[in-house]
Amino acid sequence: TQVAAQLPNGPIELAIVLDPWEKAVGAEVSRLLVRREAEKRVSGWGARETDFDSLALDIVALRSIPTPEPLVDGYLYRDTLSRINGPSGHGKSFVAVDLACCVGAGRTWHGHAVTRMSALYVVAEGVAGMRYRAEAWQERHQVSDEQLDVTFIAQAVQIGGIDWERFIGWCIWRTFGYIVIDTQARNTIGVKENDATEMGEVVAGLDALRMATGACVQLIHHRGLT
Repeated sequence: TQVAAQLPNGPIELAIVLDPWEKAVGAEVSRLLVRREAEKRVSGWGARETDFDSLALDIVALRSIPTPEPLVDGYLYRDTLSRINGPSGHGKSFVAVDLACCVGAGRTWHGHAVTRMSALYVVAEGVAGMRYRAEAWQERHQVSDEQLDVTFIAQAVQIGGIDWERFIGWCIWRTFGYIVIDTQARNTIGVKENDATEMGEVVAGLDALRMATGACVQLIHHRGLT
């Protein structure tokens, strides 16, 4: 790509070479690092014996397991993984924005009680339209900026990538109770959706986020049109 720059002594042309492989290579490097770390942990598991007696629960202990805490009563619960799955263009992001704003503002969601918590929305697709969706929600519900505790990240965060642990730490610090990752494809570049092993790594990454934050972690996924 040729661009011209105006310098004090006259214009000069600069050649800028964009690496078409940079994005794909970065995603592949992330996946290789995750695999290496997974192999390291698995080998560590085999080096120590599991005390199954410490994991065993009798019926009394089973009853003592806390009841899941509702985030949106009847639909979403804290410390869980969830996914909105459907064809492209069917309003999945509209539903997720509505949920996030209701949680962030403590407003009931279509008649269902909501626990007010900080919400995070990772917008890796349709960033330009997100502003208008959020503003339309505020106008419809008469909620000011100060009353709406929702944070947006306007780019993908690769699940299990080189920044994933840092992202988890930041989510802990910000005490998010509801985390939306939109979409699965944009935040798992290079991952084969039909490969059980690779998708298992994605779920493991999401589980790590859930366990560290206690949040409801929700993935938005486009289902094929056929």
